[in-house]
Amino acid sequence: MNSALTKPFWDGAQQGRLVIQFDTKSGLPQFYPRPVSLASGSEDMAWREVSPDGRIAAATSLSGPDPGVLAMVELDAGVRLLSRILGDPTSARPGARVRLTWLPRADGPPMFAFVVL
Repeated sequence: MNSALTKPFWDGAQQGRLVIQFDTKSGLPQFYPRPVSLASGSEDMAWREVSPDGRIAAATSLSGPDPGVLAMVELDAGVRLLSRILGDPTSARPGARVRLTWLPRADGPPMFAFVVL
């Protein structure tokens, strides 16, 4: 899970910070980490801390042994992440404002999820 490419992301997670890649040539963010920019093809990438806030772009209810809400979240920073939404499932609707939170795990780095604001 933690490779040289993704180390800055996981280091930030351990500190409760959200850091993502930016193309230093175009200034555009990208997530998930890659060795080159999707925008320009440049290998000159930088890591920056970004706001943990965003909005739900789309959501669906999960059923079965682990029910809940899975959503595509668009961060204010301009990238999208697929994640669980914690709390009241009726509040997880498109357009709802959310904030990233880190969930500790005993067997590895923290996992992110979002809560509706």
